[in-house]
Amino acid sequence: MVLHPDEDGSAQRVPYLMRVRNDDIADRIREIRHGGTGYTRTGMIPRFSLAGTQSKFALARHGERLFWSDSVTPSTHILKPESLAHTGLEQIEAATLDLARRAGVRAAVARQETFAGDSCFVIERFDRLPGPDGLVARLHAEDMTQALGRPACEKYSIHAQGIVALLRKQPQPEKLLEAFLKLFAFNVLIGNSDAHAENYSVLHTATRIEISPLYDAIPMGMFPEYDQSLSMPVGRAGQAKHVGAESWDSEARNCRVDPALLRGLVASVARGILEHLDDTLGAVPHPRATGRAL
Repeated sequence: MVLHPDEDGSAQRVPYLMRVRNDDIADRIREIRHGGTGYTRTGMIPRFSLAGTQSKFALARHGERLFWSDSVTPSTHILKPESLAHTGLEQIEAATLDLARRAGVRAAVARQETFAGDSCFVIERFDRLPGPDGLVARLHAEDMTQALGRPACEKYSIHAQGIVALLRKQPQPEKLLEAFLKLFAFNVLIGNSDAHAENYSVLHTATRIEISPLYDAIPMGMFPEYDQSLSMPVGRAGQAKHVGAESWDSEARNCRVDPALLRGLVASVARGILEHLDDTLGAVPHPRATGRAL
């Protein structure tokens, strides 16, 4: 949100003014990786805020060139360096989103990129609309904690049935429910125990709302030092390894969804995961991606 006393907004009218060098990006990556904010080396004033435990920053890509974002240059990509304690995270998260897309689950486009010798997880923003002039417009995104009117500190206490109840009140609820339940099923099937309510969002356009693509999807079994309890249990099952068909049937009853419909969605996503697991997560060359973890 940009607040300005002039009804026409900021006096700046020309986009793409602050070109960024690969060395500047690498400096910020290194500082974040070592626990800093990423701003002190570059001298940039922080104007970017996004929820999550990992430090991150945003850039605008125009053709082959990169720029710092400002009020008239919306960012197009988010860069999220892994910390020294989470080696392999960049490759694993990018491969997980690739797996989701191949399994028929709508997911954000991401990859690991290198800037002046330093790698970083880079994800394309899905809350943007491309325009004919080469600029992108900001699209309003609202995570499910916000949509339910709950404070951020309650993101772990929101379960699937609360989200389903909210979506059921919207126009074309069947499409919204199916899209959300596919994301929910994928997160459970890969053991993403940290898939809380802020990791599901809706996008608002002028004419409709839609479920955002999958993001922040990590198979937490590859990080066994963290709690493996599901943020959103399935029926009475509190961990992914305990979820069975009866758990999904119980969850369907909790959500007032046809159990056959939910089972069908889960089975479809599961088949896609099994078909493409080896050439996505299985191809990650890092010791965290062991056969046991897969």
